Amino acid sequence: MKRLLLSTIVVFIVFTYSGFSQCAAFNTIACTEDAPTIVGNSITCTPPLNDAGRRNFRVNNMLAGATYRISNCGSGQDTQMTIRTLAGGFEAFNDNNGPACAGTAASIDFTPTADGDYRIQLNRSNCQSSGFLSNGNIEVTLLSDPPLPPGVYGVTLNCPGEASQPLVSSLECDSSTSIGNTINGNLNASTDSVALQPQIFISSGDPCAFDATDTANYTSVDFTVDATGEYVFSMDEPVPYFDAMGYIYETDSGFVPGVCSAGWIAGSDDDGPDLNPELTVDLVAGVNYTLVTTKYSFSSTTHTGPFSWNVSGPPGNTEWYTSETGGTSIGSGSSFDPVGVTGSPLSDTNTPGIYTFWGACTSDPNVRYQADYVIGKVWNGASGSTDWDIDDNWTPSGVPDDTNCIYIPDTSGNNPTFYSNLDAVGYNLYIANGAELTQETNSTLTITNSVTVESGATYHIDDSASLIQIDDVANTINGSFTMNRNANIRISDYVYWSSPVSAFNIENVSPLTPNGFKYQWIPTLFQGITPFGNMLFGEWQGYNSGAMTVAKGYAVRGPSGHTTTPSDYTATFSGTPNNGTIVFPIERGTHTGGAYFYQPIVGGDLLEVTNNDDNWNLVGNPYPSAINAIDFLSSPSNTNISGSIYLWTHGTEVGTANPDPFYDDFLYNYNSADYIVYNLSGSSTPAGFNGNIGAGQGFFVLMTDDASTNETITFDNSMRDSTYDNGQFYRDNTNTTNNSDEGNAHRIWLDFISPSGSTNTTLVAYVDGATNDDDRLYDAASTSGSGLDLYTFINDQSYLIQGRQTPFDSSDIVPIGMNISEQGIQTLAINTLEGIFDNSDQDIYIEDIEQGIIHNIKNSPYSFTGDPGEINDRFILRYTNTTLSEDDFNTLNSIKVFESRETLHVTSENELLQSIEIFDVIGRQLFFESAVNLNTFKIAGMRPQKQTLLIKVVLENNTQKTFKIIF
Repeated sequence: MKRLLLSTIVVFIVFTYSGFSQCAAFNTIACTEDAPTIVGNSITCTPPLNDAGRRNFRVNNMLAGATYRISNCGSGQDTQMTIRTLAGGFEAFNDNNGPACAGTAASIDFTPTADGDYRIQLNRSNCQSSGFLSNGNIEVTLLSDPPLPPGVYGVTLNCPGEASQPLVSSLECDSSTSIGNTINGNLNASTDSVALQPQIFISSGDPCAFDATDTANYTSVDFTVDATGEYVFSMDEPVPYFDAMGYIYETDSGFVPGVCSAGWIAGSDDDGPDLNPELTVDLVAGVNYTLVTTKYSFSSTTHTGPFSWNVSGPPGNTEWYTSETGGTSIGSGSSFDPVGVTGSPLSDTNTPGIYTFWGACTSDPNVRYQADYVIGKVWNGASGSTDWDIDDNWTPSGVPDDTNCIYIPDTSGNNPTFYSNLDAVGYNLYIANGAELTQETNSTLTITNSVTVESGATYHIDDSASLIQIDDVANTINGSFTMNRNANIRISDYVYWSSPVSAFNIENVSPLTPNGFKYQWIPTLFQGITPFGNMLFGEWQGYNSGAMTVAKGYAVRGPSGHTTTPSDYTATFSGTPNNGTIVFPIERGTHTGGAYFYQPIVGGDLLEVTNNDDNWNLVGNPYPSAINAIDFLSSPSNTNISGSIYLWTHGTEVGTANPDPFYDDFLYNYNSADYIVYNLSGSSTPAGFNGNIGAGQGFFVLMTDDASTNETITFDNSMRDSTYDNGQFYRDNTNTTNNSDEGNAHRIWLDFISPSGSTNTTLVAYVDGATNDDDRLYDAASTSGSGLDLYTFINDQSYLIQGRQTPFDSSDIVPIGMNISEQGIQTLAINTLEGIFDNSDQDIYIEDIEQGIIHNIKNSPYSFTGDPGEINDRFILRYTNTTLSEDDFNTLNSIKVFESRETLHVTSENELLQSIEIFDVIGRQLFFESAVNLNTFKIAGMRPQKQTLLIKVVLENNTQKTFKIIF
């Protein structure tokens, strides 16, 4: 054994002094925030003046192993910082020159040892404990996330086409030589080669050097390493003992043992424990090396016996594979992006799905760990349930949100289902070959972007469920998309249908309905020549086969063999679901004059023709979801139609008692009173319409005479929403209460009942936004023509729905008109009341001017004897029992407001004007004259500005009327 001189090691211990280890605890909390969760993000506490020079910032949900920089750098103060647990346990302290702040402002880089909430206490210098002082802000920044536990980690991309990301390995791999990390060998004096010994005391950092004369036998082994870095070759003490030496050279360099030349790496004599050799060397993966083992002696020598080297190296590498066993590595590294790599199944990120890779340490390639590269939110059905709304049924775990591109693969029958009343979302939806998706009734799926159904895939939506989309994009359906729609009908009933899919043929709506019972509506079909010229009015025209135009309505009778009493019939639509902006052409005729009578058949009925009869268009909801009627009517693109929709309910059977339509004379007719009308005032029947037009529903709209004869209406995705109920469809058996805005609404549904019990209903509604003049979105024209009909008047126009201004004024009066269809006892009665009419003592009267009777119909219906025909000047709806004479009735109609030579004029023929008020549409008073006392008044000082004005006129007898004009 070589003797060594042991040098005496003198250790100097340097002490530093800090005046404080921490400041005394103080428990008042100035601010509370959640810790930042994204590296680089910060939270800040700006406390008020500090009580006694100190203040606490509570930070919740800090993560063990994460590093947070907590600083007071911008304060300009000499501060001290103490971090404690909420229970008061000390964690860290800083006074001066912390990691973030040079000088006297405090800062700490803090790594919690446990998840939880912590308290950051900031003090002025010397742990000051008095005064109200400002210490400035306390800022907490997340510097790094907690380290990943050992393992491999996959990638999740929300949607196809996103930038690729690497797989990550935090495996604690050991690097290895090609012959292992324990190298056993033997020296054999009789067979080994002999070479000069390395120089005595040679160490790893020394250059190549051999003894000049002394030799020893040696043995060598070739190897490579699997990772570049620093390796240590340490020899165990050999048994039997010999004074071992070792050295390494590059195998392919031409180096010869015992002779220094290029290729030498390092040698060692006594660097290891117990003066055994220990080589510390930097080696490169892929290079061939040779390890030589020999013996030292003060003269030439030989030795026979075993030895053992232990090898340790840098952290080992991770190799990546596409199979759990076998195969060759397609890449290596702790971070590996498999996209576009030879042998990888991922040439790009454009195709959704789960792509599985395996990572393994290079030193142990047969022990592999799975890492999934997930593109999209992928259905896996792993819970064993088909319920969409279970987290574990998705990869990555969690029900999709509106950022996820949803991918439904073929899972061998374990297909997802939306159960009833589920509202689900996603960014886009992709259903793969062999997969199925089912939406049960009353469920909704809102997709931000597109829907794709591959060939061999199926997407089915049950009745009353909805598919809603936000972006105006095309859908791709190469497989099957179907939607059911139930209608509760008799065999003789017609339903107004509209297709929610493109290129759907009308004969498939009801395959068993014979030809001759399927119609389209032509708004301006030639009706013949009359004394008034050519008539181009609306007419039904047969449409037995062919594609249904998107957004157009069609009338189809019940199928042959269906029941004669109402029962469900299911239509199944198949095709590509309509989406985005849809523009549909509408038209009207040119008749804008008053009503006239026409006898289409000599000796037949005398029919009334009005200026509306060539303005009707049958349109339909084009989407596989409900649309909101008010959203549709309020669209700036749809001001060319009146502000109401007309839904056919077909509540009455076809029969001879129903009157003829204006354009022809038939023996059997449907009841034109079977329309529900809806606008911002409400539904024309209380147990009627919920405000949402169902998928597949056709409906009528009325073009205004102000529109040109050929225009368009527009549907778009802003009219669709998951909150819009798709459960109501006409004709069906739904009995839904009125769902109009109840912000400030008071409604009266008034019934007119014929001697045989037939009923017609009209609505008078006092609602915010309405005036007592004609309002597009609040008033709906009457539709019933010559049949049983009840309506109210605004000036000379009859209305099925009339909106009136708020606040409600009990002195208001509303003229009533009716058409009596049969002789006998006629009855006016309340159907339903809302608002102040229902929940207060406000009375409701019918005034019969002819009989001089004012009757409170809240107490009982009002009955009278009437003959067939119109009555438009006998009845008034009112709220006081003071008699209004026929003169008073005429007085309201004698008030006129008009413009002449850019000046507004107000006139009253029968009564003096008492007051005039003018408002703009947002309620600002622009003019008020409280004491007019004239029959004619000119409003000076107002110039035309093409704005909408509301003009309230009060007469001397306190009757009043409000006009809406553009001036």
